[in-house]
Amino acid sequence: MDIIQKLSFEIDGVLGYISDYNGNSETKAFEDNIKRSLNTGNGEEVLFILEQIHDWYERNYDDIMGNDFVMSKEKEAHYNNKEKIANYIEDLRKMKKEAPLNFKQSENSKPGSKPLKQKIFISHSSDDKEVCKAFVDFLERLGIEEDQILYSSSSRHGIPAEMDIFNFLRGEIDGGITVYYMLSDNYYSSPYCLNEMGAAWVKQNDSKTFILPNLTGGIRGVIDDGNKGYALNDSYDLIQLKNNLCKEFNLKVTEGKFDDIKQNLLNEARNVHQ
Repeated sequence: MDIIQKLSFEIDGVLGYISDYNGNSETKAFEDNIKRSLNTGNGEEVLFILEQIHDWYERNYDDIMGNDFVMSKEKEAHYNNKEKIANYIEDLRKMKKEAPLNFKQSENSKPGSKPLKQKIFISHSSDDKEVCKAFVDFLERLGIEEDQILYSSSSRHGIPAEMDIFNFLRGEIDGGITVYYMLSDNYYSSPYCLNEMGAAWVKQNDSKTFILPNLTGGIRGVIDDGNKGYALNDSYDLIQLKNNLCKEFNLKVTEGKFDDIKQNLLNEARNVHQ
């Protein structure tokens, strides 16, 4: 992955911290200008705007660190953010010495290169981890790859070691990860789950809604209650889900194999106490 691709993935998170602290016209201009430059592949403009963002941090950093209303985790995030921007500037300046900063044809656009993978975040209550584990198995057996799934109740699909959970999830949501809401009474009673829901809604992430058997109050919160969602204990809903995922991820699965995959999830879902 080249530096412009990497920055394109991380820029929403980088700018999100700045906007949360001071969402004025200056910080809005940073967002508009750098996203335009990233889209056109103009590395010279990207470098210039990053230098402006770094200057903003130089002017505001002491105020951020001394602000009693900024929590310690947020201060740490701003420190890391400032260092990340400085590293990008250093890398781009080194590249500029060797060649013009023109990234109109990135590695990902070259013939034969692999497209960037779409990622899924399983937003769930830990009290529902058994049925959600069966759902993750359902996705993998359909052909969705392990590294495309973020599921915090699994060591294989969870938060990388030594990473701050809050910052990592925020970065993934800021980066546009697709959110699968696993709705249940447990989900709605969890402040942590509701925070995830709200954060993804604010960022307007793509999402799908899934109804666990122990949801008794219907769809609530910022999710559109006109969205029926997929019921995990409904065979027809799982067939529709499979058809949609096969189109979305370019998957192929035989009917016989899918019958087995579907039945395993139905069995687990129907074991959930309502």
